Amino acid sequence: VIQMQQKYSRIGFKTAHNNIRYEGISKHIPEKSNNIVPICEVPFDKLLQYDAFHFSTQRPKFLKQWISQDKTVALGYLDGEELVGYGVIRCCREYFCCI
Repeated sequence: VIQMQQKYSRIGFKTAHNNIRYEGISKHIPEKSNNIVPICEVPFDKLLQYDAFHFSTQRPKFLKQWISQDKTVALGYLDGEELVGYGVIRCCREYFCCI
C-alpha cells in the first residue's frame, strides 16, 4: 500500500519492487493474436521459470492460485514456444465485474 510506505520504512522494511495497478473499461477490442493464449495452455514449468527469472525465486503455490482465481483472465504471450510475458486480469472490489 503506497500510503503506508513511510510507516514500513520507519519499522525497518525496504522496498523490494514496485508495482502499478490499473483499472478501467476498454472501449477497444484488439485484434486476436495467435501469440496470446490462455496461461493454462502454457506448461506450468515454463510459467514458473519465467516468473522466477523476474522475481528471483520460485513461487509455485502463489502462481497456481494467482492464475486460477474466480472471475480472472490469465494470458501468456508466446514467441514461438517461448513464454515472453504473462498477465492476470481480475475483478476490482470497487466495481461490478462481468467476466
